Amino acid sequence: MILLIKVRNLPQLSLSTEIDKALINRNFKKFTMNIRKLWFGFIAVMVFSFGVLGYFGIEIYHQAPPIPDKVVASDGTVLFTGQDIREGQNVWQSIGGQELGSVWGHGSYQAPDW
Repeated sequence: MILLIKVRNLPQLSLSTEIDKALINRNFKKFTMNIRKLWFGFIAVMVFSFGVLGYFGIEIYHQAPPIPDKVVASDGTVLFTGQDIREGQNVWQSIGGQELGSVWGHGSYQAPDW
């Protein structure tokens, strides 16, 4: 059974009146201003985040440990060169050691010595 209730004296909503148009226009302006604020906030967060990421990326690059030209034993024989170190890093990276830590430290605790 459906119960129908008739409500009397409800105002008719129409877009024909100037007041209704002005109200809709004002609400639309508020909506677009809120969207602009959200976009501005999003862009500000993105610029700040990438700025921090870039800053620390440069700092990491500048503070990387030096690679010696060569390592010499006490009797004067060359044990290994800087090129040997770079090639060893490339081998370590090619077999997935970088997925366990950094090239300069932590990964040596996690990955086996190759």
